[in-house]
Amino acid sequence: FGADYVAARLPVVLAELEAGGTCEFALIPHAKLRAFASFGPSSYASAPTRPLLLTVHSLRTDDVDVPLWQVEQVDTSAWTDSLVFRLTDGRTLRLDYTALLDLPLVLALVDELVSRHRAAR
Repeated sequence: FGADYVAARLPVVLAELEAGGTCEFALIPHAKLRAFASFGPSSYASAPTRPLLLTVHSLRTDDVDVPLWQVEQVDTSAWTDSLVFRLTDGRTLRLDYTALLDLPLVLALVDELVSRHRAAR
């Protein structure tokens, strides 16, 4: 199901982004979920989320702004709770989360957009 979902959604979301749109995903920050964790799995539904905004040029939250055109490498080795972006100027930006909803689609979109920016360099 997951691969079919990403394959179906990827071109639709890319078209929206290419038309100048912004796609919003939800992430649950580490600090916010800890308060809910003691209530069990049902607490995820009521956990406060933060928006993760994706455009053709950037991936951003209220505390991280990743310029996709500068991404040299994306480290997904700790994908269950963080993504690390190494930029062409030597900086490293880290996006930490407890849960990133629609993570497979986010990773596929970031991979596609970073690949396009690399090809345009």
